[in-house]
Amino acid sequence: MAQPSNTYSVARIHALETNLMDRMKFERMVEAASAGDALKILGESGDYGAVLSELKGPWEYEKVLKAEMKSLKELLEKISPNLAVSNLFFMHHDVNNVKVMLKAKTLNREFPEFLSTFGTVDMDTFNAAFKDDDFAALPAYLQEAIDEVRIGMDEKVDPQKMDVILDRAMYAEILRVAKKEKEPTILAYYIREIDWINIMSFFRTHKAGFSSQYFSGVFIPGGSIGERAFWKGIDENMDLLLDTLSGTEYRDLFVEGLALYRDGSNLSILEKNVQNTMLSEIKRLSKNNYAGIEPVLGYLLAKEYEAKAVRVIMVGKLNGLAKEVIKERLRECYV
Repeated sequence: MAQPSNTYSVARIHALETNLMDRMKFERMVEAASAGDALKILGESGDYGAVLSELKGPWEYEKVLKAEMKSLKELLEKISPNLAVSNLFFMHHDVNNVKVMLKAKTLNREFPEFLSTFGTVDMDTFNAAFKDDDFAALPAYLQEAIDEVRIGMDEKVDPQKMDVILDRAMYAEILRVAKKEKEPTILAYYIREIDWINIMSFFRTHKAGFSSQYFSGVFIPGGSIGERAFWKGIDENMDLLLDTLSGTEYRDLFVEGLALYRDGSNLSILEKNVQNTMLSEIKRLSKNNYAGIEPVLGYLLAKEYEAKAVRVIMVGKLNGLAKEVIKERLRECYV
């Protein structure tokens, strides 16, 4: 079936953006007297309210988020002008499912009952592949990654190495599709994401006292910063990487990361700021854009960030955390 035009898709998305939760709504949820009251406030936004009546209590809030993501995926499948590109933003669900299944297999445990249903591979195909130990129906990049993992598992089970193999395969496939579909904005977005993953790995490697050899084992290829640029920063002086990043968009946040690292602070602060920066870039590309796929993907990311923010609030309320602590953990909202 032919996909809708860019103009139709973008117009539909810009209309839906008016239902996104704003900062005031998040703050009202945080200030609510109880988790139940916070959930009622959530029900005022978009289609969240339709599922609330089916919940036994606020502890089942995840059902609301899953229903919303299911509706979102179905919507994008109908209105996306390019499914090959919009599906890129769902691939991490496929990869995470593979990670979970492979780890269960290595530990000789039963396959987990609950997996993400938001990937590009339908669950019947996915479950059959692992049940029959036949992965021919999965995308080629997953088949190759699974083969590589299984070869390594014959020698030694290494969960971290397993994750890296699958992440590398996913990003290589994402970059390949973005290039093939001639989507420079999406390509640039993912190159930036890879760079930040590697920068965060740089800090974690340094903090753990590991060498550049260890870093090479977790490095994700495909970014704009080459692997060798990190080596001297790890083995000699961290400021040497700063010299490489001078004049790039990464410099200021990297300086912030250095300050946090040397102060002994939690690097999750930097991670949150990076996520905010990435989201701000998508917002900038989406606004007043009526010709490209960027608004469609911007809306998808906005909904994912919205779900994360709701999850932070509900977990905090259910566990009796102070309002100030919950606010500190909140990510920046989209609108």
